[in-house]
Amino acid sequence: MMVEDSLIAYRKTGGQRMSQHARVRAERHVLRLAETRYSGGVADYLEVLDAQRSLFTAEFDEVQAISCQLLSLIRLYKALGGGWPPRRKEPVDRWLATSRRERVWSRPPTVACSP
Repeated sequence: MMVEDSLIAYRKTGGQRMSQHARVRAERHVLRLAETRYSGGVADYLEVLDAQRSLFTAEFDEVQAISCQLLSLIRLYKALGGGWPPRRKEPVDRWLATSRRERVWSRPPTVACSP
């Protein structure tokens, strides 16, 4: 059952990734049109800024979709029996010796994906 769920999740996240990629392409086209309209004097620069903001949001969502697809691939791999040897845990004393700022910046970003 775990393998089947992982396959479904991988297929679903692949579709989301493709949709987000199409959205990014569309937002890039909107930005080019806004820049052309601005350079032609038809629109104000606020339209260009709005198109840039929309493109940034679309690119961010695409990166999240890619991350979710990669996480689902890892889950599928593990469900099929794959894995890797666990890492050795670094001593707690060494971790405590680092400053709080170093610990915060060394953490990987979290991605909200459905399991």
